Amino acid sequence: MDKDDTEYQDENIQEQNKLELLVAKRNERKAVPVKNTYAHSALAIFTVIALLAASGIYFCRDKIINVVQNIKQTPQTVAAAENDAEIKIESGSKTTFVGFGRSYLYCTKDGVKYFDGDQNEKWNSTYTMTSPSVVNDGSYTAVAEAQGRSVKVYSEEGELYSISADGTVVQISVNSSGGTGLILKTDSGYKVQVYNEKGNLIMERFDENKGVYPIAVDVSSDEKVLAVSYLDTTDIEMVSKILFFYTGNEDTKNTESGDFFASVEKVGEIVPAIKYMDNGIFTAVGDTNIFAMDSSGKELWNNKISNKIDEIAFCGEYLVMALGDALPGEDGAENGTVRILNTVGNQSYDYCVGKSIAYLKAYENGIVAGSNRDFTALSYNGKLLWNYTTTQDINDIIIMNSAERVLCVTNNSADIININ
Repeated sequence: MDKDDTEYQDENIQEQNKLELLVAKRNERKAVPVKNTYAHSALAIFTVIALLAASGIYFCRDKIINVVQNIKQTPQTVAAAENDAEIKIESGSKTTFVGFGRSYLYCTKDGVKYFDGDQNEKWNSTYTMTSPSVVNDGSYTAVAEAQGRSVKVYSEEGELYSISADGTVVQISVNSSGGTGLILKTDSGYKVQVYNEKGNLIMERFDENKGVYPIAVDVSSDEKVLAVSYLDTTDIEMVSKILFFYTGNEDTKNTESGDFFASVEKVGEIVPAIKYMDNGIFTAVGDTNIFAMDSSGKELWNNKISNKIDEIAFCGEYLVMALGDALPGEDGAENGTVRILNTVGNQSYDYCVGKSIAYLKAYENGIVAGSNRDFTALSYNGKLLWNYTTTQDINDIIIMNSAERVLCVTNNSADIININ
């Protein structure tokens, strides 16, 4: 390791230690043990530390709102599942599946393949990535090399465009039009970029302020507004700042700062997920609060969450959360509760599956929550669709064109089955 690398590593360790100290102080004030804050994180601190060390990649997982209605679980066990079709998976390979209702995308380190509902391959695209990470919105999917520089964006028809980034990809988002937002780690700091659906770079900004880190990004569907979540660690107490930017040069000239045109600040909060919803609202997930903003940067509502957030998933106008234990001193929901939030009307529905949730996905035709080999499907008004206990370990259950027809992914195969 040369001198520059050693100095760079030492600087990252110092910044990481500072961040951990700020988190510990924040938790003392909130009476929240550090271990609980880390447990948020699928959502929180791990993401930020990974950014500081330039050794991780965070992909926002996919939606929410709050007014609680408890829905009792109906005793129901689905014992029957008919196998319709399957494909084989190479043993030991890292794979990701993305569902499109009647079809799906199969992503590996060697490329992607698109299959119809009868398991017929319709097209494929090759690349070479050591550890591909995948993010999806509607018909569009982005595949990026973790800690790398290569990005591929696909529609259901095939490859749209590719990006050779001039920095390490730290976070990526894709919108419902095929545009992408990137956070890159460079030698001098961070860079945020926006690409339109044709793969053209339409905005680029440099963030070189020491102690201020971009940790999440998303772009409006018309690609005119960029929202970036920053974590500011320069003061005694950490502050999350959601900054809004116009992607067009002419619009930017008309802002008072000549830079961002609006901002929302959350003191003592970490906001590692932000998503532009189908209703035109940016929804942000913090470690203790969920809040929404319109495209002008105005905060519309804010909801306190009294539980650890174990998983989140976005779909359309909905944010879905898997809630863990109640935070100390809080009267939270029961561990294992799925909270479904409609971001339009600030309504929510709760459904308790009765055990801690380790798997959560949201699709157009329903939500799937899982714990070990037990899976539950819910509608977006919180109604039980089915319970299903598998006979082997499952990596993914993807709802297809109906709630009863699912793509069931194991280590060895992907099977389309009908749950009766």
